[in-house]
Amino acid sequence: MQQFIDSYIATLSGQFFINQVITILLLVIYGVVFVGIIRGKSLSIADYILAYPLSLLAYSISGYFLLSAGIKFNKYSVIITMALFLIITAVFFRKRINIKSLINKNTIIYIALAVILTLVSVSGIVPVSATNDSMYFFSEYPRALVHYEKIGSILDNFLTDASQGIAIIATLPFFYGFDEIFGVQTLLNINFLAFFAYAVQSYASTRLDKKNTYVITFVSIVMLVTSMPFVLMSRWFMANAFFMEYMAVILYFAYEFSIKEETDRADLLVLAVLITGLSIMRMEGALNAGVLILSIMMLKFKSKDIALYFLSPVLILQSLYLYRIFIKITLHTKIQFMTKEKAVVLIAFLIIIMLYALLIRNRLSEKLEKNYGYLLVLSLIAVNLVILVYDRSGYIINLKAFIFNMLKNSGWGLFVPFVIGVFILIPKKSIKINYFDISVVCYILITIIAGWARGDNLYESFGDSGNRIMIQAVPVILFALIVKVTEGLKYWKEENLG
Repeated sequence: MQQFIDSYIATLSGQFFINQVITILLLVIYGVVFVGIIRGKSLSIADYILAYPLSLLAYSISGYFLLSAGIKFNKYSVIITMALFLIITAVFFRKRINIKSLINKNTIIYIALAVILTLVSVSGIVPVSATNDSMYFFSEYPRALVHYEKIGSILDNFLTDASQGIAIIATLPFFYGFDEIFGVQTLLNINFLAFFAYAVQSYASTRLDKKNTYVITFVSIVMLVTSMPFVLMSRWFMANAFFMEYMAVILYFAYEFSIKEETDRADLLVLAVLITGLSIMRMEGALNAGVLILSIMMLKFKSKDIALYFLSPVLILQSLYLYRIFIKITLHTKIQFMTKEKAVVLIAFLIIIMLYALLIRNRLSEKLEKNYGYLLVLSLIAVNLVILVYDRSGYIINLKAFIFNMLKNSGWGLFVPFVIGVFILIPKKSIKINYFDISVVCYILITIIAGWARGDNLYESFGDSGNRIMIQAVPVILFALIVKVTEGLKYWKEENLG
């Protein structure tokens, strides 16, 4: 035992440990400075929760831009790019800058808490899982990016198959002197639990009394941390864990920001960073981001803001990257997830969404606007039916894989029957289809499409790519269920207690 303790203490005191802690804390501080600049007032709980996730994306997007633009990618160029983004942001929000919004008691408490949680995250107390894919795509590939300082034909299928945004985050250890990014991911998981509690509490507090709000918030967190698919995915060193958490953050904050009396530029910029970051997290990320933006169009954001803040950065970065890997670089790999043909379809899809936002959305009749969410779902169902007609065998094989993985415990546990059981208990008169429901259904439908588009048949296994992509929706599904439970509880109290 003493030998184990001595070994453990030696690990904690090693340079890898210290360097990772310092790197994470610098990212946290960067995030606080960023939200402080755009808010210009005392930061809210939501701002502090967003600080770390936003800083990770600032690093990821900066690296992605450098690699796509053919600019040398190293620790200095990334820092300079992140600094330039902060400076440009400060220029646009210069009238809001208020030092008191950054340097105050709340920020000091937040930084102190961040230090404690970072030490816990990096210490290895919270277990993580890694597989061959984890080390191949998010250790070996990041090492290669750091070594070559650019993307070229020598990286081959990494460029068409790997999750570029997360691979860039995974370069942090090799630039700044530590081993792997397990601590980075663990802190993001802890931060996500804080976000989930905040989201449930914020939604429930407008519909229930304080006692019931606390109860449903506590129960919701217990449901999340005991949900097998969430636990397995969040511990796994893969891009899916990042995507799963960021998608839930985007969908909720899009809702929260949209119900404000006036649209705030700061809110739009936050969503812009989140959506852009999500679009580069996986090779199908931009496809998911496009559908996510279509779902967000159910909310009251202006069309020009959607086009400028949400769509433009995604379209520009995707165009830059795809141009570089398919036009500027000659790839030799025969098996590719992303191909030239798929790249053309993806860019066309994003352009069509842009044109819809700018030219059609504001011209919809009142009836069409009211039923927009249903029409969006029907459109995605129609695409699925077209694929079914075009490739009946392949589509059915993949669809069966999705269903069997959910029902035969490929990482799903009792999640599916639990959701169905709780839904059955909700008073039917309280159930109304909302933004979260539509978003969940749209994600499931586009995931089935993406599963077919990858080219290979999916199979029954927790580690199957299609299964992992579907599991990414678990927190959003759970939150949509909690919304239903909240509305049901409100209805029951009004009907029975007056």
